[in-house]
Amino acid sequence: MDTRLWDPQVKQFSKRHRLIVVNLPGHGNSPLVMGGIPGMAKAVHDEIKALGLQNYTVVGMSLGGMVALEITGRWPNEVTHLVLAETVANVADSNFGRSIAQVFLWPLRIISPKLIAKLPASAMGGYRRESGLYVKKAIAKMTCKNAYAVMKAALLYDGRPLFDRIKARTLVLVGKKNSHTHKRALLMADHIKGAEYSEIPDAAHILNRDQPKVFNQMVLSFIDGS
Repeated sequence: MDTRLWDPQVKQFSKRHRLIVVNLPGHGNSPLVMGGIPGMAKAVHDEIKALGLQNYTVVGMSLGGMVALEITGRWPNEVTHLVLAETVANVADSNFGRSIAQVFLWPLRIISPKLIAKLPASAMGGYRRESGLYVKKAIAKMTCKNAYAVMKAALLYDGRPLFDRIKARTLVLVGKKNSHTHKRALLMADHIKGAEYSEIPDAAHILNRDQPKVFNQMVLSFIDGS
């Protein structure tokens, strides 16, 4: 995706907080970096430190949530609040599972994202049509190289060893209509000390666009309530 993913949040969040929205490496106009999710986390952390910030909240969705988890686990004394939206700490449970999944991922190296973007909006992870249309437009702008690299990074990542390092207050959010993430999201909430878990009704994977008012209220209440 790109920073436009967060358009429904930017205006309201920026009324209360200094807001920094970044394109993850390999997304939007941001170049790829080496090192998978840890490499992406370092790149984002470098941007944060270049701004002179000592403490901050991290909000990430899907693969961005993996990056947020990695940042919070590696620099636990900097992050005050962590929001993991439609995120899992790992996609596959074993090296064998990851190997099998990579076989199915291989076609992304040659299939143009523009072809994937021709799928119906309803197949794009959004419960509302608007959410799916945004995803279609964003995917159509990606290259095969970037699409394959970011999907592979998510597939190979395992953030579970970081659970015990996280000190930030943590909120795990899922879309009720996307049951695929629920089990692993609950696992994160159970293993991160003090983490809260909530489901947003009538929302799927792109929950911040499916139900922006509910998402905004829940996240801002979580951040501002302590």
